[in-house]
Amino acid sequence: MKINGENSDLVITQHGQALVEGSIADEIAFNSLNNGESYGIQAESSIAAAKVVAIHIKNTSDTHDLIINNISVHTVAEAATTPAVGIFWTVGVDRTYASGGANATVKNTNSDSGKSAAVTAKTTSPTLGGTDVELHRYYPKTDGEMYPIPIAKGAIVVGPSGNAEVSYTSTGTAGRAAANLFFSMKKR
Repeated sequence: MKINGENSDLVITQHGQALVEGSIADEIAFNSLNNGESYGIQAESSIAAAKVVAIHIKNTSDTHDLIINNISVHTVAEAATTPAVGIFWTVGVDRTYASGGANATVKNTNSDSGKSAAVTAKTTSPTLGGTDVELHRYYPKTDGEMYPIPIAKGAIVVGPSGNAEVSYTSTGTAGRAAANLFFSMKKR
């Protein structure tokens, strides 16, 4: 038997049970499909013999948390030899934007959503104030390969007015540090 509904149909099997079809989607896909609130940022900065910020993001929403779901990083033409103790990526929170850098292009991962994230994001080595709380450190194995930062999906939650960053520390003086960050905005 089939019962017609407004947006979908309910099928009853010959045994009198409702036929249910399901699928599994990770958090970013689920949020993108159901709420249209998943986003991505692609960024690049010049490598210097210091810590450079690839991405800085501030949650400007009063009603939503920013949840970081995925980060991948790589370098191109790194002048220093990797792996090495003084060469690593970090993910941190709490430093605030001071000056410089470039405005990041934040893209909605659902082309039909029409929503935009309530964030300000900077790339290209902005200057930040304060001291970051380092949540994760990753030492790259080789130059040129893209690596996922192994954080648990959804483990980093940036509340209203909170800040997060992806940074690269090197002993080299040439090359590019690139990062991709995917996040969701979820109502508190």
